[in-house]
Amino acid sequence: MLPESPVNEKSPHTCENVLYDVDVAAVHLEHAAGEVLRTLWPLVDPDSGVMVVGAVCRDVLHAALGMSEQLTATGDLDLAFGVKGWEQYRALTSRLESVAGSGSNIRYRVAGTLVDLVPFGDVEEPVGEVRLPHETSMMSVFGFQEVFAAASRVTLAGGAAVRLPTPAGYAALKLKAWVDRRAHHESKDGRDLGTVMSWYEQSPQVIDRLYEPDDNDAAAAGVLEAADFDPALGAVELLARDAMSVIGANRHAELRRLWQSVDDDLLATDLAPRRALPRGPRTGRLDERVLALRRGIDGPTLR
Repeated sequence: MLPESPVNEKSPHTCENVLYDVDVAAVHLEHAAGEVLRTLWPLVDPDSGVMVVGAVCRDVLHAALGMSEQLTATGDLDLAFGVKGWEQYRALTSRLESVAGSGSNIRYRVAGTLVDLVPFGDVEEPVGEVRLPHETSMMSVFGFQEVFAAASRVTLAGGAAVRLPTPAGYAALKLKAWVDRRAHHESKDGRDLGTVMSWYEQSPQVIDRLYEPDDNDAAAAGVLEAADFDPALGAVELLARDAMSVIGANRHAELRRLWQSVDDDLLATDLAPRRALPRGPRTGRLDERVLALRRGIDGPTLR
């Protein structure tokens, strides 16, 4: 059984002390996925759950955090479906219209929308990976269980509900996705990481944590000093620390190992929105942000 998480009983909602408006999140989720979720909801086992991931998750959090910067438009809808076994996944998807020739065996048409429905939970073997029936390749669902456990439960009109990852949870998924997909020359996850960094850099709650960390806030302790008292860089390191706290010790150790082979210069290029930077040594903000991110990932597990 997947763990419960908070219901949107009040607004705004605090996750890792990053304040966002859950009512705004509900409005944007209603617009992006309301009909899809209402169609799926009667088919979902009450002990399981649906979590929004991908670009819609990014856009909803961006709006709920009060950000006005325009993001890259997308028509994709990615939902992660927590299951206790393949029979449960097949029982759900057998009632949906599979989209043949899409290049993805997890794509369905739901309420007129193309949806990638990603299974996770008890079907993971090993943890963080799933092999779809009749497939030979593995699909990464790294951190999905942990991010789900920390996610907010947002209820929409008609009672349909979806889990919304915290900003740090979303960042953790993106840190792994960038490593995986950059090997295939895909850079979009880097731009998404840059967006999440801006959420933390502009958060008053993050700044408060950096300058006056609570005694119980292990993630914020010593971060500002490590960033040479630069709050923007401190915010990036704190984002990484919060993300590692969300995914816990085992997943953190996995990501730390993967990060040993990361090309810092390449990530700095990918963080830049909509422009290519020349390869080679650079000393600007982007390189410093990558180093701050690395400090958070290379640091100790905080829970």
